[in-house]
Amino acid sequence: MSDGRHLLLKLLRETDMEIQGNTLVKGVNEFDTVIPEGVEIIGPNAFRECTNLTSVVFPSTLTSIGNMAFYECTRLTSVTFAGGLTSIGNGAFQKCTRLTGVEFPSTLTSIGRSAFQKCTRLTGVEFPSTLTSIGREAFMRCIGLTSVVLPEGLTSIGDGVFEGCTGLTTLELPSSLTSIGNYAFLRCNRLRVLVPPCQVHPTAFTECLLVLNASGSNIPGSVVLNPRIIGLRQRLLALWSQNVRRQGRLRQSSRGYRVLNLGASQSFVDRYSAEELIEVERIWREIKQTLGPNMRFAPFLFRRIIAGGKRLVTMKSYLNQPKETKVFKQVLKDLGIEEPRRFRNWQGRLETRLRF
Repeated sequence: MSDGRHLLLKLLRETDMEIQGNTLVKGVNEFDTVIPEGVEIIGPNAFRECTNLTSVVFPSTLTSIGNMAFYECTRLTSVTFAGGLTSIGNGAFQKCTRLTGVEFPSTLTSIGRSAFQKCTRLTGVEFPSTLTSIGREAFMRCIGLTSVVLPEGLTSIGDGVFEGCTGLTTLELPSSLTSIGNYAFLRCNRLRVLVPPCQVHPTAFTECLLVLNASGSNIPGSVVLNPRIIGLRQRLLALWSQNVRRQGRLRQSSRGYRVLNLGASQSFVDRYSAEELIEVERIWREIKQTLGPNMRFAPFLFRRIIAGGKRLVTMKSYLNQPKETKVFKQVLKDLGIEEPRRFRNWQGRLETRLRF
């Protein structure tokens, strides 16, 4: 079929949609669908059980998707949201079993009950900072889900939201949380998670692999940590991010990875490292005291520093720095990351031997 013929048939299909005012009342059961500009609301059940539907492009004017709008569209693999969408209704994409990925717009504020329940091929979701509520069972039994990014500012996770998401291994819960509901992460049996201070239902993490509990609530089977660890961890990670950015600037500004110029190095030490080193050492001592016998969980709590540290100690721009600028050296050492040994080669030049 020629491109012109295909485009004509596509336009004819789109005119078969039933639109009343700014609301799309009834969609079409066709392969790829572009919803026309001007539509602000997709009504309840508009595309329900449209099993031929494979992709949808939404208009920039869209603000809400109604309940069960795309329920059981079993061939739907992709959706493209435009900015402006604020709410996704109950069961809107429930049982869309071939949906592999969803990119939420920065305007989204709410996701309804069971909105993506049993989307078994969905692999990752990143929620925008505008999101304030996730309805109960919204991602229940999304067994392919391996990556979830929750925004700082989210206050509650409802009942059963991620129940049965057996592919989840790690999850960063925002410190803004005030409550986690009944069975929220039930049977996420590969999940390791740190729970911040908030009200947690006793069944929220039933059958999870590892729950480090700094919430202050009773979570059966969890490892109880002093809630102070949350603030200390946040501060250390913030200093780490700051340090990593500075390392990047050093690499960009140091030709041939040479940062041994005395004047530049001394200025660097004076301006940044002295105070930062004291702060890092102080926080790290407090972290070790706070964790006590639970220090064995430090590699999990600081896995981001471990991953970054392993890369850092392979860089000449870091290794050639004066020792005073390596403000995280002791932290990295305690987390099992040693700097490689230096040796003299046959020409007498100092070289680094990397061993991993």
